[in-house]
Amino acid sequence: MSTDTPTNPHYFDPTQFGLTEVGSVPHRDTKDIKSNKFGVGFETLDRDMFYPEPCYPQLAKLGARWARIQSGWSKCEKEKGVYDFAWLDAIVDGLLAVGVQPWMSLCFGNTLYMDDPAFPSAVGYVPMYYGDQVIAAWDRYVQAVVEHFKDRVTDYEVWNEPNIGNFWQPKGVNPEDYAKFVTMTATSVRKKLPGATMIGGCVAWGGYATPFLKKAFAAGMAEQLDVLTYHPYRDTPELAADVEIKALRSLCDQYKPALRLWQGEVGTPSIHGGHHDFLC
Repeated sequence: MSTDTPTNPHYFDPTQFGLTEVGSVPHRDTKDIKSNKFGVGFETLDRDMFYPEPCYPQLAKLGARWARIQSGWSKCEKEKGVYDFAWLDAIVDGLLAVGVQPWMSLCFGNTLYMDDPAFPSAVGYVPMYYGDQVIAAWDRYVQAVVEHFKDRVTDYEVWNEPNIGNFWQPKGVNPEDYAKFVTMTATSVRKKLPGATMIGGCVAWGGYATPFLKKAFAAGMAEQLDVLTYHPYRDTPELAADVEIKALRSLCDQYKPALRLWQGEVGTPSIHGGHHDFLC
């Protein structure tokens, strides 16, 4: 376990329950599996929400070949124009070492350039609403991320759950603006990695997601994307998954039949403290 104890007051220590391993089932090491479509969520490390180190031995045996991570602008750039990717390098390399391929969500805001975020991580605060200088800073940051990781990460997602107000600050949900932001960010990514897989949507799935996606698609978002992601949070997601996925597939086919679908998130946290930082 890392000796650098995070300062977040809601930090979760899994050892507090005193759980011990009582047995195991036969498995194949993840590195021995050529490919599959299973992945894990490895988000919120830009906010130090858990220690990643104890996870790697478990991931080595789990068999999931993919992990969604977040780029954390606020943690990478703490001095204007100076990028420190050491923490993100450790995550990417830790995953790759056990056979797990990371894909990266490019997010969030940065209080170096914004004076109104409610949290130091600036979760959900969108650069495009803070003027040309901040848009330019976002462009530089995205290019720096992709340049640094392009030999290890080739799949890049634009933002997280833009159809929820918490994640589209400070002006509130706007699908047309999200489409513009996707275009802006995809352009930055492709400057450094023309063949990148571009991922977008990343919607919190529900009845309110469909109107949002229709408007974003109509505003040109589909043209920028290779993959559309969705987050079907449910107590029992399998009860509605078939109907929801068919509906989502049908919607994509109206705008770009080649668009692939990935499930980006699902589940619920072990604990919560009412802190916005716990949201992905």
